[in-house]
Amino acid sequence: MNKKFLLISILLCCVLAAGCLSVFVGDNYAFAENSNIMIDITKDSSFSAYGDAFALVTEQKIYVAKDSTIHSFTEEAPFTVLDMAMNSKYIVLLVTNSDGKALYVYEYNSEGIKKTPVNNSSIYPEEIIALYNNNEDTLYAMDSNKVYILEINSSSELWATFISKNPIYETVEDFSLLNSDVLYFLHDGDLYSTTSKNINEPDFSSYLKLEGNFTDLVVSNGSLLLLDNQKIYKYDDVTNSLTELLTSGIDETSSVATTYISASNTHYVYIKSDLPSLNMYVYDGKTLDYYNTFDRTIYSHPTEYNLLTMQKINSETIVYSSPRHLQKLATLSSGDYIMLLNEVGDFYYIYFQKEGKDVSLGYIKKDSDITLCPAKTDCEIGMYAQALHPDIAIYKYPFVGNGLNVTGSEAIAYVSIYDQLVVIGNVGQNGSDTWGWYKVGYLTSDNKIIYGYIQEKNVSPYTVLTPPAISKTVKLSSKKLGEYIKVYALPQEDAKLVAELKEGTSIDLNEKYDKNSEWTAVIYNDMIAYVKTENIQPGGLTSWQLALAITIPIVVVAIVVTIIILVVVKKRKYLSRM
Repeated sequence: MNKKFLLISILLCCVLAAGCLSVFVGDNYAFAENSNIMIDITKDSSFSAYGDAFALVTEQKIYVAKDSTIHSFTEEAPFTVLDMAMNSKYIVLLVTNSDGKALYVYEYNSEGIKKTPVNNSSIYPEEIIALYNNNEDTLYAMDSNKVYILEINSSSELWATFISKNPIYETVEDFSLLNSDVLYFLHDGDLYSTTSKNINEPDFSSYLKLEGNFTDLVVSNGSLLLLDNQKIYKYDDVTNSLTELLTSGIDETSSVATTYISASNTHYVYIKSDLPSLNMYVYDGKTLDYYNTFDRTIYSHPTEYNLLTMQKINSETIVYSSPRHLQKLATLSSGDYIMLLNEVGDFYYIYFQKEGKDVSLGYIKKDSDITLCPAKTDCEIGMYAQALHPDIAIYKYPFVGNGLNVTGSEAIAYVSIYDQLVVIGNVGQNGSDTWGWYKVGYLTSDNKIIYGYIQEKNVSPYTVLTPPAISKTVKLSSKKLGEYIKVYALPQEDAKLVAELKEGTSIDLNEKYDKNSEWTAVIYNDMIAYVKTENIQPGGLTSWQLALAITIPIVVVAIVVTIIILVVVKKRKYLSRM
C-alpha cells in the first residue's frame, strides 16, 4: 500500500469518523479496526457512498458524512427504502410510504442536508423500479421500459439508447450500466444483459446470462460485482462465468455499494454483513482487500487458551483480525510456525511470529494447510532445570503477549537461579526446530504449585544438590505390605513421577519432619522430590520390619510347641508298649 493511497484512505475514514462520533451515540458501539468510526448498522439499514461522502438511512433518519461533519434529516412519517443512490450533490431514495411509491431527494454539502422537491415532470415515481449510481456523478433511474438520466431540478432527457417499446422490465430488481451500451439487470434472481440494439427483442429469455439467486449488483473498477445470500462474485462477460471474491459473512439481508476516490484512484466496496455490520474493501479489479469495518458490537477475543499446539504452515496462509472483521494482518509462508490457541467457529485463534509485525495474535481458517508438531515430553535438559539469570519470567502461555491482546501471556511468576524447576516437556518440535519454550512447574516459597512456560534460552539443567547438614535419614514405609512408594517431582499426585522405591529404602529429608503435613520434601538422586508423609517412617521399624519382628517369634514358638508335642506323643507311645 503506497503512502498516497494510505493517506487518502485514512482521510476518508477520518471524514466519516468525526461526524459519526457526534451523532451515533450509544454504549454498545465499537470502533472500526482501522479508524475511529462508530456507526449503527441494522438489518433494514440502507447505505450508499460517493467519493469521500457516506450516507446511511435507518428508521426515519437520513445521515450523511461529509467534510469531517455528519448531518441528518428526519422524515415526519415512516417509510421503507426500496433502493438508494448518491452522487456528489444528491441522495435519492426510492421508497414506499402511506401514499405508495415515491422518490425522496436530499441535497447535501459540508453545511448540511435538506430535502428538495422533484421537479422533473418526465419522471413518475410510481413507475420507477430501481436507481443506479455509476460513480461518475450521474444518477440513473429505470421504469418498466426506460432508463433515465436522473438530473434533479432540471429538465432531463431520456437516454434514447435504452428505450423499450415493450414493458418487459417491470419485475427488474436492480440494474447497472457496465458501459454506455451494455445494460445488466436482475430479474427473479437471474442475471440478464442487453444492448441498445436488441432491447426490443420480443423474447425476454434471450437476454439471460446466468441463472442464480442474485440479490444485488454494482459496477466497480470496470467490473460487474454480483451478490447472493452466500457470496460476492466478479462477473466475466467474455466467458460468462463468475469468480468468487468473498465467501463469508453474507446472508439474505446483505447489500453492496461502491465508491471511487479520484485523488488516489482507489475503488472501495461496502458490503453489509450478516451480523449486521458494514465491511469496507479496497477493490483493485481482481480481489477484495479488507480495509475496515463499521460495527456496533465489540468482538471479544479469547483470553483463556486450551489448544496450545505448535503447527507448521505448509502453504501461504492469511491471518485475519477476527472471524467477523476480516482485516488481513499478515500472510504466513510455507515453513513458518504458529501456536494454535483456541477454536472459534470455522477459525483457529493463533499466535504467530512475523518479522515487522507488531500484531502477533489473529485468526486463520480451519481448512488452512497446517501440520501438527507434537511436543516431546522427554527433553534434553532433563527433568529439572534452573533459571540462567535472576528474575526470569514464567509466562501463563508459551509466548509474550502483544498486539491485539496485550494480556494474552502475562508473566505469572519470576524465578531465581536458586529455584528448582520441574520440566514437564517442550511445547512443540519439528525435527531440529522447536518453538523455544518449556512447560515447567515449581513450588513457591509459600508452598503453592505454579505451572507455566519459560523460554528455552533462559534455563539450564539444575545444579546437583547435596543433602543439608541437618538432614535426617528416614526409611520409606507403606500401609500395604510390599507396596512400592512413589516419589514425585512436585507435591501433587498428578505431578511428574520421579521413582518408585521399595519399602525400607533409606532417604534424606530436605525439611523438618512434620507428621501433620500431607507431603514431605526429600533428597533423591541429589534433587528435591516429594513423598506422601504417610509413607515416611521417622524412627523404629518399617511395616515390613515390624511384620518380621512379629512373625519370627511366632514362628519360633510354633516350632518349639510342635517339637514338644511330637516328643510327648512319642513318649506316650513308648510307655503304652511297656
